[in-house]
Amino acid sequence: MDQGRITAQGTYEELKNNSYMLNIKDIHQRNKDEIEKANAEANEKLQEAHETLGADQEQDQEEVQQSEEKESKTIVLTDEEIQQTLKSFEGAKAELDEDTSNLIGKLLLNENDEKIAASSGTYYKLF
Repeated sequence: MDQGRITAQGTYEELKNNSYMLNIKDIHQRNKDEIEKANAEANEKLQEAHETLGADQEQDQEEVQQSEEKESKTIVLTDEEIQQTLKSFEGAKAELDEDTSNLIGKLLLNENDEKIAASSGTYYKLF
């Protein structure tokens, strides 16, 4: 059929050399070849990605192993070193440099001391 019209009738043996039938076969073969080519390209890309991923996984495993080896070494600190380290994490007692202290103000020790009223200067900074 060509645009709804019957162009030839018969068995396959009778039509296999018909020009319209040969044209249809050619179109079908080109489509088939195009699909096979696209599949081959996709398979190549997948293979490359798989190889890259495998190399990345090996590298990650090596890094993890090296990290575990470093972590497995025991760090021995004296009581004085432990106390100094703990003091650095005391929060409100930790001293701030002057610029930081001026920037954030004094740390509140009591939540009831907090002032929540905004000044007009603060209000205009927002808008």
